[in-house]
Amino acid sequence: MKKFLVTCIIIIFGVMMLPSGAFAAEGDEESGDDTSYETSGQLDLYTGEPIKSDARSSVNTGVVNVSSGIMYNYSTHMFNYSTNGGTFSASVADGMIVTDPVNLALDGEFNIKMYKDGEVLDSIPEMVSDPGNYVVVVWDDNSETQLCSFQIVSKVTGAVSQYILPDGFVATSLYIEGEEVRAGRGSVEMQEEGYYQLTYRCSATQIDYNLDITVDHTPPQVKFVGLEEGNIARGPVTLEGLGENDTVYVTFNDKNSRLNMYNQVKESGRYHIIVTDNAGNSVEKSFKILVYLNVKSIVFLLIFIAIIIGLVVALYISRKKLRVR
Repeated sequence: MKKFLVTCIIIIFGVMMLPSGAFAAEGDEESGDDTSYETSGQLDLYTGEPIKSDARSSVNTGVVNVSSGIMYNYSTHMFNYSTNGGTFSASVADGMIVTDPVNLALDGEFNIKMYKDGEVLDSIPEMVSDPGNYVVVVWDDNSETQLCSFQIVSKVTGAVSQYILPDGFVATSLYIEGEEVRAGRGSVEMQEEGYYQLTYRCSATQIDYNLDITVDHTPPQVKFVGLEEGNIARGPVTLEGLGENDTVYVTFNDKNSRLNMYNQVKESGRYHIIVTDNAGNSVEKSFKILVYLNVKSIVFLLIFIAIIIGLVVALYISRKKLRVR
């Protein structure tokens, strides 16, 4: 009996020292064969498996191919465009439309220039922010090759009617005036006026981009009062209906001019007037004001007549005095 008790104590002590899980049943599939788990990390696009922390760190600090000739650098957050002699980098991909400033950088020595709305800039700046269409080209003695183009627009704009997304990007969501609508994967129609909230994704980097703009295609509702048929006037021309944010450009006889305090032009001559609203929509008019008698002209005419009468009277008196002698 004593031996039996000692043996039991030894067995119990040995069981307590065994590693946990040692007694899992061979056929217990619930505990032994279940390899599923939850993760909130990034998944590999091709295998669907979670990316290990060290692998994800490597990807997010490296360079990935976005489309033909364009690489994305995770460290600099720039798109790299390779060319003979170096690399041009921009914070936008070719074909992007943005509202924020665009950062630019050059690495190497090569012939490169940038156009804004068709006019070449003096140099490649480190950043551009003015609304407009930008095109970057490299060139040699024989030809020019376009590297990339992008567009900067105002938050309220009439410059966009359709957004054709850059190669390698797809639309993921679109809201117009707060209501979700279906967006084409490769392009978004923006002919309808309203507030747009577009989210689109780079397939290679899995980075999302947003474009939030108010689309306004309505030109300024301005009237040119005083014009007759044939765009001629026989007196002042007044601009009625100018908005608070409208900008007026006036050319008078091919020279820069401006409206007076009554929003009108008065001098006789040739005019070309452009009215632009804050969305970039514009209306323009060319006309001619013929010679007419205004208050100033009448005053000068009366002064001239008075001078002539004075001269005639003076001549008459002087002649009369000569006869008397």
